[in-house]
Amino acid sequence: MDLACTWHQMQVFYNKKESPLPLDTDPIMEVDTIHRACKKNFLPSYYLLLALSLLMSCYFVAGIFADPIGLLSNSNRLVTEFAYLCLFVISSVELFTYFNWHRKAKQEAQSGIFIDTPSTSGFQKVICSRTLESCISLSAYKEQMIAHTQEFRLFTDVEMKTKILLVRSFIQTVDKILQQFAGAI
Repeated sequence: MDLACTWHQMQVFYNKKESPLPLDTDPIMEVDTIHRACKKNFLPSYYLLLALSLLMSCYFVAGIFADPIGLLSNSNRLVTEFAYLCLFVISSVELFTYFNWHRKAKQEAQSGIFIDTPSTSGFQKVICSRTLESCISLSAYKEQMIAHTQEFRLFTDVEMKTKILLVRSFIQTVDKILQQFAGAI
């Protein structure tokens, strides 16, 4: 068996024999190799994504206490925060799934059994589709708020009344989105 090429942690071999011996590896070594590769690439990037999403969520919560009406009436910040929330959920699930797999794989490798790595692609697709649906809903919400803002121009202190209306409408919209999201899960 000859080495054809390597790329980072991956090695590709070839063999010219008609019936070559299968390339078997020890499950303990296989789990250890996967873990070393993940410590190099996968884990640092997901730790960074988790920290960034947590930091931005803290910034959003601080903004709620500082200026709740201004924050909740800004649809751009709401969409951005929702995206960071989704990023937090995805990175948390990925890290939890990986460490759960690694713990079980180490135990089973002692018995000579290799457990395949788990896939979270279905979960990621659900989160991404729900994020897209929410962005579309918030876009419709913004158009609705522009229409309501034009109706309230007749009143005095229009800005305050508009912000109050925006917050009420936002709460109703978020409630609908959360009900849809809960229904999908």
